[in-house]
Amino acid sequence: MKQLGERRSVETVFVYNILNSMHWKGLWVLFGYHGYVVDAFIQSKRYRIAKRIGFVRLSNEKVALRVIIRLNGFFLEKRIKVKMASYRSKRKSLRIGSDQNDKE
Repeated sequence: MKQLGERRSVETVFVYNILNSMHWKGLWVLFGYHGYVVDAFIQSKRYRIAKRIGFVRLSNEKVALRVIIRLNGFFLEKRIKVKMASYRSKRKSLRIGSDQNDKE
């Protein structure tokens, strides 16, 4: 049981090469067989060379690692790839020459 003040850790896994016909609910069900799914999302834009990607949020790190072991390379007409999601820090956009215009 969760103690007072203890935070629950939710882990996100990255899913690559998802079938065109698969709906987010199908992704939820597939991953739900292996652990508690908090959320599932399939990006509508294609990734690089027309591959569909998605993200599945799982209840904790133990479940996420189990899902990766069981589903990475799983064959659904084509092999899906599953790994821990990693996030980059926000990029800062710099406009080249903006300082030069201010000085003139």
